[in-house]
Amino acid sequence: MRPPQDRSGRHRPEEVSARFEIPVIGEDGSLTTPPPVTPQGSQGQRAALAFFGEVTRQGPWTIASKLRVGALFGEVTLDLRDVTFTAHLTRIVGVSLFASVKVLVPPTVELRVTGLAVFGEHQVTGSLSAAPGAPIVCVDVVPVFGETTVTQIEGSSA
Repeated sequence: MRPPQDRSGRHRPEEVSARFEIPVIGEDGSLTTPPPVTPQGSQGQRAALAFFGEVTRQGPWTIASKLRVGALFGEVTLDLRDVTFTAHLTRIVGVSLFASVKVLVPPTVELRVTGLAVFGEHQVTGSLSAAPGAPIVCVDVVPVFGETTVTQIEGSSA
């Protein structure tokens, strides 16, 4: 996982581009542009909750810049391979109690996985980095007697 700043303390061009939604020229002369986002008014899905059950979201769908996830004695599966992002930076935050949260992502996104595991675990399969300017997905889920699994998978969910 790359820090948001370089060694000199300056923010990376793709971070500045995403935060202010403007093109930025990097030190190597490359142009970083923010990724396309959905039209205004299209906010995307904001929550996925499973209580004593299962919630699966796959296929083409739109995700909000912040998605709250909650699972209690259940499972939430989010397949982001065919998703439309509403922002360059997407945060998935939540908690799982005696449950699991699974996130499937394409290799074309940059991953950041954080969170405290309380009698549980975080599993990450795949590379955390992607090409400059790629969408960033931050997964911050706290599993309590549960698990958070983030897996990079090629292809689409269909």
